[in-house]
Amino acid sequence: MAVTNLQLGSLVLNAELLVVLAAGLMGLFAVRLRLRGRSERDTSPAWNAIGIWIAVWKGSLLLTDAVAVIRQPLSLLYYDGGTIGFWLACVCGLTYLQYRYGKMYGAADAWKITGAFAAGWSTVYLMAIIILDRASAGYAHWLGMFVFATSMFLLAGIWRIRPRKAAEEDQSEGSARAESSLRRMAVPGAGLALLLVLVSYMAFDQTERLMERTENRNGNSGVGARAGNIAPAFELNNLFGEEVALADYKGRTVLVNFWTTWCRVCMTEMPHVQKLHEDYREQGGDVAILSVNVTSQEQGEEQVRQYVEKRSLDFPIVLDRRGRAADDYRVAAYPATFIVDGDGIIRERFLGAISYDDMKMRIERVRDKYPAEQ
Repeated sequence: MAVTNLQLGSLVLNAELLVVLAAGLMGLFAVRLRLRGRSERDTSPAWNAIGIWIAVWKGSLLLTDAVAVIRQPLSLLYYDGGTIGFWLACVCGLTYLQYRYGKMYGAADAWKITGAFAAGWSTVYLMAIIILDRASAGYAHWLGMFVFATSMFLLAGIWRIRPRKAAEEDQSEGSARAESSLRRMAVPGAGLALLLVLVSYMAFDQTERLMERTENRNGNSGVGARAGNIAPAFELNNLFGEEVALADYKGRTVLVNFWTTWCRVCMTEMPHVQKLHEDYREQGGDVAILSVNVTSQEQGEEQVRQYVEKRSLDFPIVLDRRGRAADDYRVAAYPATFIVDGDGIIRERFLGAISYDDMKMRIERVRDKYPAEQ
């Protein structure tokens, strides 16, 4: 799922990770409903499955781009294995649930519990796709919808798993158990509430973007930093003292990336930007990379020069010495990435780390959908 991250001041939160956590908590809630009346410890495999899903999802980057991880181990914090990692995480998480609950209740009941978890998980995840990232929904997500429908069928079966003698216990013991259960659910409940607030904020932000794009299509576009706005013009010098203007790239799709040398996330992203630059350079040049170092936030230009030379970066880099370009693009956290079409209109905006695959997917989408006017 390619959805822009959530910015709170200068803090950038991984939006997809928030969606995954919210989906996992909903899966856990579905399991608790399925196992109501049983010990809270019986839901521990569901907690473990959430952790396994995230670990495999993130760790799958070692399978898809091991070189990037070796060069920058922090890549595991900001990137994942993409579609391959997503489905590998799903298989591992659900297999674990089936195995653990199979040992506890038998294979038949384990399928029902695993189905309940999958139903809760996929409900939130698919809602996030519909609200936040409809453009990327494809075959894999329609397959996910099928899994969701099957899970709902399993969830609609016998609601309880083999009633226990606990149902015959006296009312006082039942009340004590209920009170203890409420206390244990307080923390995950608060966590779920926070995640829902953050996800709703993202939904609001996406709705605002949609409204702005609608206004822009109706001829109300102006210069600004949002998708659909005319990209603010700038003329900056590169590391060799040559003047470079955004207008020089008219007719080409341009990825404009704002960064600083002290930004750890930017350091992790740089190999992906370099790889993208090399890729499109070989293809002939209808796509360009224009990297903007916010030099006003640096100790000096020499530090930027050493940073670039040490990492053998050869894509175009310009120096925003006064920070005016960053202000015009409303950059408050790094890295910040914009994709500008051939007519100078911003079509994509992304906060935080963005992988090579995600960058390329977004660029291709803009290039195909918004060809430059001849």
